[in-house]
Amino acid sequence: MKKYLWSIIIVLLLFTKVAISEPYIKQKRFKDFETLRILRLSQELELSEEEIRKVMPVFQKYSEERRLLLFEYRKALMELEEALQKEPKSDILMSRILQVETCMKKLDKNRWNEWEEIKALLPIQKQARYLLFQDMFFREILRFHKQ
Repeated sequence: MKKYLWSIIIVLLLFTKVAISEPYIKQKRFKDFETLRILRLSQELELSEEEIRKVMPVFQKYSEERRLLLFEYRKALMELEEALQKEPKSDILMSRILQVETCMKKLDKNRWNEWEEIKALLPIQKQARYLLFQDMFFREILRFHKQ
């Protein structure tokens, strides 16, 4: 009986550990992704040490803000999906849709603000490379994710 009880306790502890660590894993994955993006960006743009010192705080600021916004966006999408499955009244569904739209606008504003600050710090050639890199990098990530 004691053996059976200990087995149950161990299983419960393992499940608790997995449940607690899941948000940490997602947060770490996002930070790893952003670190990779910043590293690749600095290589692609051939940033000088001075330029790196200028743009890194901007990248970090908007990266953290984007992480929080993406969390909010995913939460809004889950709430929309739940509402849709429950076949709610159209006013409830519309409220959930507006939440998602608001999150999308915030994410767009985050990207735009980051671009405005980066644009002010980099010469025109590096601005052009920045825009091309952003598009290429995210397409590459999507392609990798599909595989």
